[in-house]
Amino acid sequence: VRHARQELRSYRPPHRLDLVERACVRAYQAQRVRIVNDTILSNYGIGLQAYRRKALKFPVKEIERINFEIEHVTVGLELIVFGYDDLNRAHLFTVTDPGESTCRDQDGFAVAGCGSGHAFHSLLQDQLDSSVTSQAEMLCRVCEAKFDAEKDKFVGKDSAAGVLNRPDNTTRGVSERFVSIPAINAIRFAHKKRKDRPYPAKLLEGLLDELDSDITSERMSAELAKATERIKREN
Repeated sequence: VRHARQELRSYRPPHRLDLVERACVRAYQAQRVRIVNDTILSNYGIGLQAYRRKALKFPVKEIERINFEIEHVTVGLELIVFGYDDLNRAHLFTVTDPGESTCRDQDGFAVAGCGSGHAFHSLLQDQLDSSVTSQAEMLCRVCEAKFDAEKDKFVGKDSAAGVLNRPDNTTRGVSERFVSIPAINAIRFAHKKRKDRPYPAKLLEGLLDELDSDITSERMSAELAKATERIKREN
C-alpha cells in the first residue's frame, strides 16, 4: 500500500483508473520480487535481476529447482481497491497472486479472504438491487456477509464497517464515515434473531445518524494513538 501511494504522489488527484490500477499491480509485483529475493535468492547473494543475467552459469538442475521455487512464491494477499476516478465515476477491482488485476465494476461487489465463499453466498442469496433501498440497509447486508464469513474458523469476529460517499464534484475528495462497534453488534443481533427482512426501523435510523457523524478513519487513528499511549503509561 505504501508503494502504491508513493507512486501516485507523482500525480495530482483525483486519479484516472488506469493509474491507480497500474500502481497497485506494480506494488504487488514489487512485493513478490522482494519475497523471492529474501527467501530464495538471498542464499546466493543475488537478486532477481542478477539471477536473470547469471542463471546460465548455474547447473541445469539447480536452475530448474530455483525456477520452480520462484514460480510457486505467493504474496498470500488479496487486495480490494475502490474509489472514484477523475470523472467522478466509481470503480472496484481486486489484485491477487501473482499480481493479477480483475475489474469488479460489473459485479458491484468483491470479497476476499478465507471466508470469502460464505460472504459471496450471503451477498448473492437475495438480490441486492431490489431488496435494498437505503445506505443503512446496504451496510447491514455487507455486515451480514462478514458475519457469514465467520463460519470459517480462521475468520475473527472483530469488524469495521462504513461508507465512502461519492464526491460532489471532481475537485473534492470522498467523505468516509464509519459506524460504531455497538451499531455493528446491533446488526449482528438482529441478523441472528432473523429480524433482518426488513431490519427494525429504529436500527436503520440509528445507522443513518451514525453515517452522518464524524467517525472517520483519521479520528479512529487519533483515538487509537491516544489509547496506545495511555496503555504505555499505565504499564
